[in-house]
Amino acid sequence: MESLYFMVLLGCLVKTITAGVTLEVKFVHYKNSEGEGSNGECCDGRSVFCFSACDHKFNICLDKATGANNIRDCPFGRFKSSEIPDADTITFGSSFGGVKNPMFFRMKSWPGSVKLKVEVHDADPGSNPSDHVDFLYREISEKVSPDRASSTTSSYTIKKRTTLSVKVRTYCDKDYYGAACDTYCIPQNNTKGHYTCDKTDGKRVCLPGWQGKFCDDDGVNECLDNDPCHNNHVCLDIPVGYECACPLGTSGENCSSVDFTCADTPCKNGGNCSSESGNVTCTCLPGWKGDICEEAVDPCAGNPCENNGTCSIEHFGFSCTCHDGFTGDVCNITDRTTISTFIESTTVTVIVDTTTGETSDVTTVNDTEILKTTTQLPETSTALRIASIMLKGRLLGDNREDVRKGMTNLLQKMLNLKGKVEIAINYKPAILPNGELVTNVLVHVEENGKTLEPETIQKVFQDTEIAVLEQYIPLPIYREGAPKTAPLLDGHPSWIHDNWYVVLVIFVVIIAMCICLTAFVVYKRKRSVRMGQKDVVARPNSGVSDAFPAQSFENSLYFEMNNHQRKSTNSRVKVNVNPTS
Repeated sequence: MESLYFMVLLGCLVKTITAGVTLEVKFVHYKNSEGEGSNGECCDGRSVFCFSACDHKFNICLDKATGANNIRDCPFGRFKSSEIPDADTITFGSSFGGVKNPMFFRMKSWPGSVKLKVEVHDADPGSNPSDHVDFLYREISEKVSPDRASSTTSSYTIKKRTTLSVKVRTYCDKDYYGAACDTYCIPQNNTKGHYTCDKTDGKRVCLPGWQGKFCDDDGVNECLDNDPCHNNHVCLDIPVGYECACPLGTSGENCSSVDFTCADTPCKNGGNCSSESGNVTCTCLPGWKGDICEEAVDPCAGNPCENNGTCSIEHFGFSCTCHDGFTGDVCNITDRTTISTFIESTTVTVIVDTTTGETSDVTTVNDTEILKTTTQLPETSTALRIASIMLKGRLLGDNREDVRKGMTNLLQKMLNLKGKVEIAINYKPAILPNGELVTNVLVHVEENGKTLEPETIQKVFQDTEIAVLEQYIPLPIYREGAPKTAPLLDGHPSWIHDNWYVVLVIFVVIIAMCICLTAFVVYKRKRSVRMGQKDVVARPNSGVSDAFPAQSFENSLYFEMNNHQRKSTNSRVKVNVNPTS
């Protein structure tokens, strides 16, 4: 616990030491003439009956001059006091409610003015919440003094419902200077320099006999007075004294020691030794370097192959393996027979203004997305150096937009791109030996008209974890290397994918024809049945026949039974009217 307290105390001391300006605020007098809270009622009492004076406590806050009028924002510090019992009028001493008076607010530099905010409450006993009394605030504008001894105090009265009187002073901390106390300077007279500090602005003032930015130059050029370095070797003037640039084969303070000559065969690895005016020089064979040809040369160091070509060491030289669209010894010649066709058929350029978040409109031309702009990939071979990333799968209409947006968001995030950003994305499908389909995506980025180095973009693709990349890019990442382009794929969607609406129309027409044919067959069948069921029904007691339309089975049965009944009735009548004999 003691060690923790010591660390906290040390942190406070460091903060004090590294400050630049101090604002002292001293409370002088406070008056709550009515002895009431902000609700208009007595602090301690009921209704109109006041039992005792208020128990004030103060919350003091220092904010920017433009800060809000609340007690929450206190970037320059705050103090809280406990209650001062039974006092509607307070004259402050060296402390109040556990807070030392004056209060010290320390800042890195003086902003010219600040806002002092004080919230006053009446403390109630027990668990009762404190009653709000007043919220006082006032802008403090002061001219900073070089130190506390030379500073003067200013008086301010802050009045609202209640009244508070304060005194303030501002001054620079030790070793800080300037109108804002933001220049740090400590006088030196040692190897770090020889100077004092100007009391006004804190600039270094060199001690007599010294000069330079840090007052560490004695002003004497020993190389001009005489030639201390033997054999006319190069003499270098330094702030204090001189140095000799000794050539190969010599050493010592003044290059007076001879270490070797050509007779000692100092040059290694077949280097040729020559001597002139005592200076030994080794001329190295190809593939070696150094003073005595002791260091082997890596011909691929720095990657001499342009446009992301691959460098290979061969004997004492190198050769470059160029990407599609480039040729030449160092891949510096653009092969327009391939690159122009490739760019024209698959270039997608995106312009994003990161200040507004707006992206330029894109239209579809010949199944390829082309931006409405004259901006294309630069024509020079140097600018055509492009970073690449390999994705599993193929870019089609349904995922091409997602890949483009994801690539844009990825590079903006990882490279912290600002302002106007132009991203040109080229893609070309390929097939691996195992039959897997991948797409090689080439990316060219310009920020505010300046081309970003492809190495920077490639580093994002290579160093970022695949899981992070796939959070932006919807297709899986492939990192086994770029395969050869498969000629059987042209990178365009299938005919059915592009002309889906034709298939849909044909399908709808077929369905409509089937419906019409079915309706026609049903109609013809009903008509044939209706004509075949027509029958001739005889009228009763008549030899004349009338043609009746065909009836249902029930109607035919009814007529049959009715005719039979009539015949039976007529027979009985005839028997009854005959005269009896």
